Amino acid sequence: MMGYVVRSSGRHQIALAVLSAAVFGLSSVPLELQRRVVNDAIKNGATETIFWLARSRAEHRTERGDVSCQSRLESRIRKRLSKPR
Repeated sequence: MMGYVVRSSGRHQIALAVLSAAVFGLSSVPLELQRRVVNDAIKNGATETIFWLARSRAEHRTERGDVSCQSRLESRIRKRLSKPR
């Protein structure tokens, strides 16, 4: 069966693999950008602003019914803010 797939659509399979790799690479860019923004903000002492942004995001998630996400997020925020610098 694999031979049939390679013969009939081998080029398409390669194109799909390349496209999948490209999409995966591009999907990590927003996460890296967010991480850098937050790290720079923490470095500059804007932890209170980050806390309120995270809290508003958690409240939005709660309105959508995702309470467990809110509790995990608040726990992580408390841990980060309580660490000594």
